[in-house]
Amino acid sequence: MGKVTKVHKNKSGVIKQESLVGTLKEVERILRFANKLIPNNDGSHIELVPHISSTKASCYGWFSENSWSTREGELKSEIAIPPEHLDRSPEEITETLIHETAHAWNSARGIKDCSSNQYHNKKFKETAESLGLVTEKTKLGYSLTNLSEPLRKKINTQLKPDTAKFNLFKLKRDKDKNPPSKRLVWICECGIKISLARGKVLDATCNVCNTKFQLEVK
Repeated sequence: MGKVTKVHKNKSGVIKQESLVGTLKEVERILRFANKLIPNNDGSHIELVPHISSTKASCYGWFSENSWSTREGELKSEIAIPPEHLDRSPEEITETLIHETAHAWNSARGIKDCSSNQYHNKKFKETAESLGLVTEKTKLGYSLTNLSEPLRKKINTQLKPDTAKFNLFKLKRDKDKNPPSKRLVWICECGIKISLARGKVLDATCNVCNTKFQLEVK
């Protein structure tokens, strides 16, 4: 991970640098806390690379399976948060990292808990709730999570996230928007896609996975 440089020259011409090392260390500490929330671990494990990236700046965080590799070819997965959302409260950032830990734990056990259109199924719900999260069903399944009161208390009394470590965040920039497509894509949990004209609603069930088609979110 690179450093964020603040352009500020003093009289000697030396550029002062701001570092995200402390932020990343705090993210790692929160993930270690989240790992301890896993109940009755059956020995399944996954090697994670904590990461701060703008790749998906529109979301609060993500888990990506086998997205890193060592020079020897050993694959690693990642949990990442975008720097544009480091301005959220440490409690909110912690909730996101626990949410992504649920995905990581399911991945370690070979459990598919999310489709390509980000529909979070009941497998995700079960795991997230076992970690102390509260789930709420939306059009993307059980994708919306919040801290339960017992978990919130544990975070505030045991973890105690360091607000100072999240003092630096990336500014959100409005990008040039392309004209919206005249068609929308609907997708089921097994990945079959159907394209329809914008304004039309697809009310159908996939014959392969027996799940309803949902509007794909990009």
